[in-house]
Amino acid sequence: MNRQFAVIVLAALAAGTAMAQDAGRAARGARRLTDVGGIPVLDSGARVGYVGSIDPSGGNKDWDWGEVQDENGEWVLFEDSGAGCVYNFTQHRGETAEVPVFRFYFDGEAKPRLEVRPKDFGSCAALPQPLAGAFCVTIGPADARRPFRIVRSFVPMEYRRGCRITSSVALRGSSLEGGWGHVLYHHYDSPDGLTTYSPETFDAASLAERFKKGIGGSADTAAAKPFSLKPGAAFAAFSSESRGALTETALSIGEFDFSAATNLWIVLEFDGVRTVEAPVGAFFGSLVAGKPARLETALLTFDTSAPPEARFSNRFPMPFFKSCRVTLENRGEAAISGSVKVGMEKTDRYDPATTGLFTAAQYSPWTENKAGRNAFIGRMTGRGTMAYAVIAGQRSSCEGDVRCFIDDMTTPRVQSDGSESWGSWGWGFCRPPQMNPFSWYDGRVSWAPGQFGGDWSELRLTYADAYNFRRYLRFELEHGDRNNKPGSLSAGQLFGYVLNPVPGRQEH
Repeated sequence: MNRQFAVIVLAALAAGTAMAQDAGRAARGARRLTDVGGIPVLDSGARVGYVGSIDPSGGNKDWDWGEVQDENGEWVLFEDSGAGCVYNFTQHRGETAEVPVFRFYFDGEAKPRLEVRPKDFGSCAALPQPLAGAFCVTIGPADARRPFRIVRSFVPMEYRRGCRITSSVALRGSSLEGGWGHVLYHHYDSPDGLTTYSPETFDAASLAERFKKGIGGSADTAAAKPFSLKPGAAFAAFSSESRGALTETALSIGEFDFSAATNLWIVLEFDGVRTVEAPVGAFFGSLVAGKPARLETALLTFDTSAPPEARFSNRFPMPFFKSCRVTLENRGEAAISGSVKVGMEKTDRYDPATTGLFTAAQYSPWTENKAGRNAFIGRMTGRGTMAYAVIAGQRSSCEGDVRCFIDDMTTPRVQSDGSESWGSWGWGFCRPPQMNPFSWYDGRVSWAPGQFGGDWSELRLTYADAYNFRRYLRFELEHGDRNNKPGSLSAGQLFGYVLNPVPGRQEH
């Protein structure tokens, strides 16, 4: 993608013309960050992949990354042959350890196109904020403070024939020298539509500028509908009997109490199929009351920063071909009042043969963790893709690794060295709230000696590095540390797009 093309694409999106792309065409590579309207279109030739510092024994020693040295003496962190796109790079390491140089090679070239050090994330032209950034934290008892830098990048890097990422030093060790980290990427069946990444021609600055605020559709033109729901009551927020796509669902709740996050539910019905039943906390991205904050990602807003009113927005595009209904249900024991706006656009962009309906797995309520067993978060069945997920814990730590099984795999296709690293926080988990365009974390977690754990909620948008599946996707959290102790709880929900979803199939 050259600079001129990137500017044209971004300008068109800013003008609200994203839905004008070719019908049935799936976005690939960098376009997954710019073509918001293309998110529901399924790509049968794309496969998500993960490489990182996972303890091969299944324990919690997830710090060694890069086991092989290449002919140049560099430690290989990631290598893929064929066409693809790197979507997320995350790594954390002690500030006083030897500083690594990360080198990015593309299409079999002998020289790297990009060389960066941890301090460059969020501060250099190739890795600008908020698409990239760093978080520095000092943890441990007073007599053994350990300064760490967690770095992350969501700058998309396309390649047509292959990609290799290396480190100049071995990322090994349980202390400052450790190499906790990962690469999340897509591998494609062909290089069609891809342009090999170059920091000189890829307009990361314009892309980053766009992501400094929320993107996606808008409900501004829709009329706000007030509601006041007694316990057990329902409110018909929106309905349509024509073809189109929801562009935004926006909600405000007056005199907000966080119990409404799990007591007020949103129900979505597309083409006569009830595809979503979700508490609004999960639908908009948070299940635990943290510090009052405006949590903002590219397509979700969860704003409790100005009590007593709370404001929420979900801007994921949701196409339908026959009908749509949006309903609010009060499943709690106290009345809930507020207003709701639903934005819709009439469009012929989507082909029902390749477009998934917005779908949620069955909500996994607060469930006590069991020692030695993964916590089940959700399962999606059919052909589709996971677009985002919310995971949460009570009286637990972030030590449980994400474990995402896809289709017939008996080992996870996507995982993480702790649930915190899935959102690219690393040990920044002890300083909530935090956010970037693709994830946020909030809650109350203690890192004091003997007190590690607490209540937390984490959101990760996966619409760029889409977790595509052909039969099913099963999402679990591995358990260790405080998560195995009596009284620790887990909860969460998965959201995505499924082709021809069947009611009742998105569960255990």
